[in-house]
Amino acid sequence: MLDAELQNIEKASVWLGNDETHYYKKNDGYDLNDLKEFIDCLVADIERECVRQKAKKLVNK
Repeated sequence: MLDAELQNIEKASVWLGNDETHYYKKNDGYDLNDLKEFIDCLVADIERECVRQKAKKLVNK
């Protein structure tokens, strides 16, 4: 389940990750702390989706 907001967080994570691999940054004003925050958000959403699927399996048993 990917909504537009989640896709934006994923895209921002990729952009900031790419910035860390290049000499010149394209996204000034963002750093590794922002990248970590975005990744933490993505992981939390994935974990919630796993719990949703587990609950759905139980309810539809």
